[in-house]
Amino acid sequence: MQLNDRGPLLLLDNHLQDYQGGAVNAVNWAGFVSVGNTFTATNAVQANPAGIFLDDVVTLEKLPVTLPKMPGTLPNLKRPVIDLAGPTNSAGLQAAINKAAALSGQRPVVHLPAGIYAINQTVTIPAGCDVQLVGDGARSALRWAGSNAGPVLRLAGPARATLRDFIVFGTYNSFLADGIEIDNCDQPGARVHFEQVDVRQASGAGFLAEGLVNANVDLNDFYHSGNAVGVQVKGAGQPFSSSSGRVAIFGGASSVNDLSYDVSDGGNLLARDIWYETGNTNQPLFMRCTNSGWFTLHGANIGPAWSQTNLPTVEVSNFVGTATFLETQFSFPNTSLAVDGQGQQTSVLLLGTVNTSDPRFNSPQAQVSLQQSFKYSTNNNGAFTPPWEASGLPTRIFCAKCSGKRAPQNPPRWRLSLRALRM
Repeated sequence: MQLNDRGPLLLLDNHLQDYQGGAVNAVNWAGFVSVGNTFTATNAVQANPAGIFLDDVVTLEKLPVTLPKMPGTLPNLKRPVIDLAGPTNSAGLQAAINKAAALSGQRPVVHLPAGIYAINQTVTIPAGCDVQLVGDGARSALRWAGSNAGPVLRLAGPARATLRDFIVFGTYNSFLADGIEIDNCDQPGARVHFEQVDVRQASGAGFLAEGLVNANVDLNDFYHSGNAVGVQVKGAGQPFSSSSGRVAIFGGASSVNDLSYDVSDGGNLLARDIWYETGNTNQPLFMRCTNSGWFTLHGANIGPAWSQTNLPTVEVSNFVGTATFLETQFSFPNTSLAVDGQGQQTSVLLLGTVNTSDPRFNSPQAQVSLQQSFKYSTNNNGAFTPPWEASGLPTRIFCAKCSGKRAPQNPPRWRLSLRALRM
């Protein structure tokens, strides 16, 4: 692995086989962080000696070099198929789902042929039903035609259903409704999985998770755009634990949200490998943390439209919890982070970030630290300044067990800051 620019490079939980005694070769002035990696040679990493190295392991055992076997063609399990003759209304769709519910245990399929389904009453999938509701892609569309707030589809939990390859519109004939609602889904071990979901133009939250204590929610290749709030995670007001439920975004993009992320009441949200941008100067906000919870942004770009406003793009104010920014790029000179308020229980970490504006630390009691983070100058040929820890900006270390006291610098405590990633 070769790095010839400032990076910063962040390696988390990798197994790296050495090649001729080395595995990573980074220029010695680059930002570098290595946490929880396994190497097969003692000198496998040549990098900035001022970088952060935590919990790395050296083993004499060689790593497997055989490629994994690709799975073959999936078998035809001959599921019972209920094939609708064509687009129908609420009653027709509900009747097909009820028929499938009688076949629970066989993973029955209800096929939605291409067309517009005018839904004027909520269609419910019963608890425990393992139906597969399958459309013909974007050509199969459920459109709300009722006179209340819906939802269009309700999954009564604990659910076993699979929904795929169709679109749900909450607006039709000027009515407004929720799209899909999943109730009673917070049993121990519960999992809610979304793949290539696109939520947009919601007057409230495009995606809302509320009161989850046990369930893990995964959003893979997730897109959210044009919403009042892109993703809203409301916890149950309980303190964080390693077994707490969480919402995790693994890859995707977002744009033109009034607010992209809102975490409150002990909610736990991870957004990883996500891009955000907007061309609307009236939408300078990206994230606001003003209640309590845990938020981690890892491998992201934040690019609001150029604006003359002095409002911060990311605001952490009177926040009880931890906000962690890893390998995040704050684009454009007006993109900044502000930490203010009382801050006795506020912890903020910027690790391996690139910034075009200095963050504003206005809360003297907040526990804040910048590590291996750089400033990018748009007026100097895109050059990086030295890391802030070498240029005088505050770089305070925090520890979740120190009761707000300033602790002496001790790198191993970063494991506490990265806890939102260890799920």
